[in-house]
Amino acid sequence: MAAKAKYTDQEYLSAIRSGDPIILKSLLVVTKKIIAQIVYTENGTMEDIHEVQSSVLEILFTLDRNSKLDISKSLMAYVHTIATRYFAQIKRKRGNLNLIKEVEMVQEFGFEQELIEMERMNFFKGKLKLLKEGCKDLLEFCWSNEDATMQDVAKNFNWASENVASVRKFECTKKLIRLVKADKLYNEYL
Repeated sequence: MAAKAKYTDQEYLSAIRSGDPIILKSLLVVTKKIIAQIVYTENGTMEDIHEVQSSVLEILFTLDRNSKLDISKSLMAYVHTIATRYFAQIKRKRGNLNLIKEVEMVQEFGFEQELIEMERMNFFKGKLKLLKEGCKDLLEFCWSNEDATMQDVAKNFNWASENVASVRKFECTKKLIRLVKADKLYNEYL
């Protein structure tokens, strides 16, 4: 990685939380250098750099907002890994990525399992958004309140009984499964 960070990881993470414009501008510059190196090495374009950078930053901000950004290695190594993985997806969609090259790209920093899990969750969340509001709200409630009983679900949605909650959850889950299985990317996320 040729890009040298001007601030510490902690300063960048604090800037993501606080919105400090000076440090965030530095983060944009450093991430762009890292991403440009990855993209140009693989014969990508300036458009690819912009697409990858916006996705990387979206992931960082989303994870931080959800308190799931736990950097065990350097933040820039994390950025590099996310960018590498995302650019590999772009190239795979275009049909011009060698599988061996993709595996090499992903294994470089060892975050692959975390990123695969994150991609899987984003895939499912995308399908969840396609459901009608009632199903979407029900499944989001159940997932965000893992310890909730059917009695809790019934009470939260003002339903007559646990049976009603159970049947509705089952039906909504079936609808979500159908949407997931109908997507051509389904086998990638098994």
